[in-house]
Amino acid sequence: MPRISTKLVAPVRGLATGSSFQALVVFALKAAGGLSGYLLFALIARQSGVEQFGMFSVLFSAAMMAGMAGSMGQQVFLVKEIPKAQHAEDSRLEMRTYAFSFVSTVIGSAIAGIAFYAGATIFYPDAAASVAIGGALLSITFAVSQTTLGALRIQNRVVLAVASRDVIWRIATAIVIACVPWLMPTHAVDAGSALVVMGATLLVIVLWHAIILSRKFKVRISTRGILSRQWLQLTAGLTLVAVISSADLYIFSIALGVLVPPAEVGPFFAAMKTVEVINLLLMSVALVMGPHIARAIAAKDLRRAQAECNTAIVVQGLPSVFACIAVIYFAQQLLGLFDPIFAQHADVLYILTAGVLINALAGPTVLMLQLVDLHWRQVVLQGGSLLAALTLLPVAVDHAGLVGAAYCYTLSKLAWNFAAVLSCRKHAGIDPSCFGVFGFGALNCRESLRELCNRLARIVNDKHKI
Repeated sequence: MPRISTKLVAPVRGLATGSSFQALVVFALKAAGGLSGYLLFALIARQSGVEQFGMFSVLFSAAMMAGMAGSMGQQVFLVKEIPKAQHAEDSRLEMRTYAFSFVSTVIGSAIAGIAFYAGATIFYPDAAASVAIGGALLSITFAVSQTTLGALRIQNRVVLAVASRDVIWRIATAIVIACVPWLMPTHAVDAGSALVVMGATLLVIVLWHAIILSRKFKVRISTRGILSRQWLQLTAGLTLVAVISSADLYIFSIALGVLVPPAEVGPFFAAMKTVEVINLLLMSVALVMGPHIARAIAAKDLRRAQAECNTAIVVQGLPSVFACIAVIYFAQQLLGLFDPIFAQHADVLYILTAGVLINALAGPTVLMLQLVDLHWRQVVLQGGSLLAALTLLPVAVDHAGLVGAAYCYTLSKLAWNFAAVLSCRKHAGIDPSCFGVFGFGALNCRESLRELCNRLARIVNDKHKI
């Protein structure tokens, strides 16, 4: 019996810890998280009505951007800096890195919560107190969860991190919101109550993460000597990067909240949430492959880094293409789940899907620029494309309505990804896009395809052994 167990456990363990297989598992979890999140927002739209859902769309987008700013880019900071300490086998440096990250997150999340509360009371003076309180709570908990997610990624607990925050959180929130009319028949679901529920359930997830992480650290983390000018500069850059990276998902909804009535923001937000399901799939690959690419770059092994990028683009690219086709085919039905009126805006969803497809085929451009110390270049490129799109937004909305806003989003995606891929090629010698598979990066076409086939063959062989 022990012999049989050993033969079974070894390949299972090898398969489960392999980066490509783990990417597929996280990919599936992200798909489940995206679907559950999509259904959650559809539920909120159904229960709150068009006007309240439009208001919720703007407030939720603002809370997410505040949370991303409050995280101060610490998820990427951990993924970038911890491998360096581990490569140098410096445990004290590793603990100082964690301490710096945790302190930064506490300060940043507090500022994010206060900023959202102040903004909500100024711009929505007549709204219920739950709007400001719920949004502030969501901003704080989301900021902290970004850092705990990064810490779990470094410790190879990606599956747990993704399952808890992207799946369990959304399902738990949906269950609570669905029960509100039964538990409190006199209290309808509105923007404020939805924000409070989302923030409270995410707080439970964050506490769960904290308990898991506390078991990892066998020595007490000290804040002594954590101030580093280099880390402070890096954090400043990563904070801007975090805000700009999240802006393309949320800034358009916030801007539309100024340009059009709340009832018109809802359909655009619903379309964005639909394509975000695909975006979550792309993020899942970056979550798993990120540490492997980071270690390759830390070791200055560009060929290995290119091979990891090629694996990532295949794992995320093919499913994303099929997902985009499905979204376009069922566009009216998908938007109709939020509200039957939203189905007439299917053309908005068509255009947004094209932007997401461009993003999928460009690969992990954000991650690559950050790992090769080009985060300031990312700020300029991505921020510049967003600024140009936002400048055109009032004119586009005035002439074409929500379709004009969708065109602005897609054009910003095209401009940003094209510039990012060129920068990665020029400054790092690595092409993270689909073109890297065909020899435009650190590997020529034959080497790239051979390495990719070998990696995929190892996965198939491991499955066959099991």
